Amino acid sequence: MKLLGRIPSSCYLACSGGKDSMMLLNFLLAGRRDVTVLYFNHNTEHGKEAEHFLHEFCRERNLTLHIGAYYGVEKTEEAWRNARYKFFSFFKNKPILTAHKLSDSIETYIMSDIKGTAKFIPYQRDNIIRPMLLVFNSEIDRYVEKNKVVWIEDPSNSTSNYDRNKIRNEVIPVLKQINPGLEKTFFKRCIEKYKKDGII
Repeated sequence: MKLLGRIPSSCYLACSGGKDSMMLLNFLLAGRRDVTVLYFNHNTEHGKEAEHFLHEFCRERNLTLHIGAYYGVEKTEEAWRNARYKFFSFFKNKPILTAHKLSDSIETYIMSDIKGTAKFIPYQRDNIIRPMLLVFNSEIDRYVEKNKVVWIEDPSNSTSNYDRNKIRNEVIPVLKQINPGLEKTFFKRCIEKYKKDGII
């Protein structure tokens, strides 16, 4: 599993309670990092359940948990993202890690390319860093199984109600029929990108 950059000894982790962020939380704790968990409740049906899951997980392990929430009327990906970053902006004193992975970067590239501005997910934005951008889904699955990582599934992930879900659930499977090595192809492009940026 190839991680980008250096993993700080003390950090925040943006954690949804899902497989990817819980895998990263487990990885950080196993490496004896000092981790404070940040959870942002999007005020969806799943939000309260995930908040309870993380509250219990952190309580049992004596981890500090900070919770933010969305109270806006507009329930769109953009509105949630803006509110989430506003919440993160209150935690500037050390790095915030997110669990964005290779497939997230592929989805973002496709979504942005459709709109005419193809782009990769950046490794860093202010004090937010994304060390898992080169990690394959299969690597996460193996780690989770081997280390018996507990996590909670957001049922909306299996729907196509939002643009990113449509890309993930409908577009990418078709692209993989055309190019079964899609992830490996994109992995190479990411390597080139991050080498050019001086991250690798």
